[in-house]
Amino acid sequence: MIHIKTFSQLIGVSPETIRHYERIGILPEPKRTENGYRVYTDADKERLSFVGRARQLELSLENIASIIALRDNDSSPCEFVGSLIASKITEIDTRIQELETLRADLVTLQKLSNEPQSNPSSACICQIIEADTI
Repeated sequence: MIHIKTFSQLIGVSPETIRHYERIGILPEPKRTENGYRVYTDADKERLSFVGRARQLELSLENIASIIALRDNDSSPCEFVGSLIASKITEIDTRIQELETLRADLVTLQKLSNEPQSNPSSACICQIIEADTI
């Protein structure tokens, strides 16, 4: 059994994060020593490692809590996880398209920045950004 300070250092998250995960049900309420200190088990370590990996995949804490709840209720969460992954891929594809469009706009504006600019009106802050060419 490990105390929260050692546990947090071992896992690489702050004690506050561990307490937050307990409050929202991602981690179960820990066992406590006679003097009230939280103690954690290998199962807690495995669960928190799972949470860390899921966060790397940019799953929300709400999604992670749902996955854990399914598992805790002896249901396989894999179908649910598959739908989350499909949704995440769609989000990424959309973001890539948005970034490609932004990049193209920036390349156009960069070309404008290399050209001589006329005297802007007093209301114009920067002709390059305010250009209607994109």
